[in-house]
Amino acid sequence: MKFLKQLAAAAFASLLLASSGYAVMISGGFTGNWFNPATSGQGFQLQVLPDGRAVAFWFTYDANGNQVWLIGDSQIQGNTVEMQMSQPVGATFGPGFDPDDVELIPFGTVTLEFEDCNSGTATWSSSNPDFGSGQMPLQRLSSSAGVSCTGSIADNTSGFADVLDFRVPLMNEGTFPLGSGHADYESRPGNVDFDVEIEDVPLGGYTLLVDGIERGTIQVVDTDDGTEGELEYSSPQDGDDLLLDFDPLGALIEVADGSNVIFSAVLEPGSTGGPGGPGTPGGPGGSEDAPPFGNSETEIDLVNTGLDPDASGDAELEQRSDRVEFDVEIEDLDTGTYELWVGGELRGEIEVVMTLGGTEGELEFRNPVEPGKLPLDFNPIGALITIEQDGSVFLQATFPTELGGDDDDDDDGGNDDDDDDGGDEDDDDDDDDDDDDDDDDDDDDDDGDD
Repeated sequence: MKFLKQLAAAAFASLLLASSGYAVMISGGFTGNWFNPATSGQGFQLQVLPDGRAVAFWFTYDANGNQVWLIGDSQIQGNTVEMQMSQPVGATFGPGFDPDDVELIPFGTVTLEFEDCNSGTATWSSSNPDFGSGQMPLQRLSSSAGVSCTGSIADNTSGFADVLDFRVPLMNEGTFPLGSGHADYESRPGNVDFDVEIEDVPLGGYTLLVDGIERGTIQVVDTDDGTEGELEYSSPQDGDDLLLDFDPLGALIEVADGSNVIFSAVLEPGSTGGPGGPGTPGGPGGSEDAPPFGNSETEIDLVNTGLDPDASGDAELEQRSDRVEFDVEIEDLDTGTYELWVGGELRGEIEVVMTLGGTEGELEFRNPVEPGKLPLDFNPIGALITIEQDGSVFLQATFPTELGGDDDDDDDGGNDDDDDDGGDEDDDDDDDDDDDDDDDDDDDDDDGDD
């Protein structure tokens, strides 16, 4: 009975993204009932939602002893959720209940802040004179069966979550041209690791930002292999690792020297892990409809249909072990918007603009996708490519089904792309044979002299 009385005062709120200064992040493990033992009989019910929000119910009483039920929700911010709560009134119980009778009376601001998985503080400021402003400590009263609480991102993973293990190279922004870096992410049910490492940059401290929020400082030191520095996060916290009290997956990762960003990347899985496996396009973050990964580069010219005699263009497909890129570039058309059709499907619009070298426009696709490019979720191999405007076709070509072997066709010796040279290789071979014959004749002459 005492438990039920305490349960009638439950707390419901949640927080998800946290800064490096927070002791914990409000994760799914905070879902449950919370109360102040000194005022048992009232409290909060808190539930953390998958989208990073929290809903909270405050069961309490007014100055006359009447029951008051407050409700609110808001986005989680680290270890805190601040929400505007309202009091529902007006309806009656039973068959006569009418949802239109419910009126939500604004209560004020309520903030739930947690120090760890078992304690926190509720602070409120209300225009209702019965409540005014104040705060009270909170302790956990109940939790969900089978749900652990570490105050970190692993609390939000389950046995149904994707297993991820991948590395993302950090793009060098040019400040230290010889520098490099990468970010590693590994997720298993109940365990998440996140590491960022940079090397070959000057000694000192560099700020790690995740979606613009400072998450720590990378100290670059001298090693036998040059300069390097690393930050390691884990959830639950493991050894000397920092607690992973934020979610880096899908976030913009930046390493800054003061206010200057020197490395950046979006932390998204590609082909290096997950069910797709190495060398296949269907891993997490990839598309099954894209061309396969590989080691080739194929470029074709688009054929001018005669509507604009000066127009030209090309299409290029680059296949690598961890990505596929498809680019279409057009030039010397009138400025304006042109449609790119591949295999009878509209795949994008190309804006042709004026440049110093004339008019030009381009569309870039990639699988896995990266910032500044469109997702390559189709296969151009063997497909008809057309550049159109208002139903008129200006440029067109069918992309070949036999693709190049590597970046340098000259090294292939017999690549189909070499056929475009009009048989020059055969002519060269004939010339070589003629040269050999001449050499033999010279040798014969020399022998005759002897």
